[in-house]
Amino acid sequence: MIYYTQIYNEKVGLNTFLQRCLVNVYGAKIGIDGDFGPETKAACRAVAKGDKGLLVSILQAGLMVNGITCTKIDASFGDQTEKGVTEFQTSAGIVVDGSAGLETFERLF
Repeated sequence: MIYYTQIYNEKVGLNTFLQRCLVNVYGAKIGIDGDFGPETKAACRAVAKGDKGLLVSILQAGLMVNGITCTKIDASFGDQTEKGVTEFQTSAGIVVDGSAGLETFERLF
């Protein structure tokens, strides 16, 4: 299990952690600059209910950082994460589908 303190801290920043994950886990060819720009957006992968892994943990941490408290960081995209994503999508004024695609990641980070 990955805990929140392992994922996000003031020194690294969530955007930087997301970029490191995309490079090291998914082989993305992007710079690690802490900015969610076009390269990072293009390298992001959609995650949805049933998915598991580090990218889901980063999504869950992003939800928490944005004030969505109906989820926990457990690397598993289940009912609570889907509820959190739906809540975030509603508040951000984007298409509400319960999965975290590129637009959701862009607004979240």
